Amino acid sequence: RGTRRGLPRTPGTRRLLKAGRSGHGHQRRASVPAVREERWTPLSTRKNILVPGPYRLPDIVANVLRRNRARPPVLDPLDALSAEEFVDLAYRMVLGREPDPLGRKARLAELKQGRLDRAGVLSSLRTSPEMRGLVDSVGSAIHLSRRMFVRSLPRANSILDLGGVDLDDPRGGLVSLGYPYRFDSLTVVDLPNELRHEIYRSSERAECFVSDHGPIHYRYHSMEDLSLYADSSVDLIYSGQSIEHITRPAGEQLLAEVGRVLAPGGCFALDTPNRVATEIELMGSDRQFVDPDHEIEYRSTELEEMFDSAGLCVLRRHGLNWLPGMCERGSLSAEEIAAEPGIFDEADECYILAYVVGVE
Repeated sequence: RGTRRGLPRTPGTRRLLKAGRSGHGHQRRASVPAVREERWTPLSTRKNILVPGPYRLPDIVANVLRRNRARPPVLDPLDALSAEEFVDLAYRMVLGREPDPLGRKARLAELKQGRLDRAGVLSSLRTSPEMRGLVDSVGSAIHLSRRMFVRSLPRANSILDLGGVDLDDPRGGLVSLGYPYRFDSLTVVDLPNELRHEIYRSSERAECFVSDHGPIHYRYHSMEDLSLYADSSVDLIYSGQSIEHITRPAGEQLLAEVGRVLAPGGCFALDTPNRVATEIELMGSDRQFVDPDHEIEYRSTELEEMFDSAGLCVLRRHGLNWLPGMCERGSLSAEEIAAEPGIFDEADECYILAYVVGVE
């Protein structure tokens, strides 16, 4: 998202988390996706990076980097792709571009000659000089991971983006982060300007903006009050770097409203700082949270308790920006936060928690 709230508080990194998000009061975007029929193959190790994408085959998920050979084999959606389709998808999702002819030819040769398997191709792209150039700071590393998460969300016709105003982009945070699908309606919800923290104030957007993806409407009210939206009316609700800007009771009210507003088969996606990581990051500091506008920062167990109480079931549980050995060391630097961008299986060992939940 394109704001600065909730960004890591390492030197010069206040805008990290919100990079690509907007910046306002407490709400962050929420979107409700129509149920996605694809089956997400479990990541086999914490180092597996998930790089799903909607390109040639919307239901294909690239979710293997390194497989655990000790486990029995599982069917992987990537196996349905030809080598050419796989290489094209890998370039799009890891580097965000079409493959160049020479690079495409080289990767295909490595695959066909057996010098690399498909996990090896993904790994080589992720560790390439081009990728390192994309991830040259904490902010860009977190932004990249959040883009991967947003691009993995299901296609939806009706979407709510909670806390989704983007200070730099009239399309709002969800679209600016790379949501790939067209929609019938996207409503961006955020606080009125006068109620936002001073670091997130800006002029309010026009009530309606027509984007290439579809019409985008702006409404200014508290994110936990969804009384304007009818029961079972929204396919996807997205809240990116938002729920930490409201108190826990308000968060519980929000989740109850999410369960009411979601259409059958719809889902709620959110990402938020992982308190396990931010607590270590702030050791020795007199600050309670990484952002002055945060009311709370959650551990995964706390969020999952709240989901359960609201009648929501976890469909996907991920972490963004892996921090291996963080708890053992008891320290955390900006360089470590930026070193391992992506979507990972070991949520508790990551800087950001990312969930997709549905109604039970």
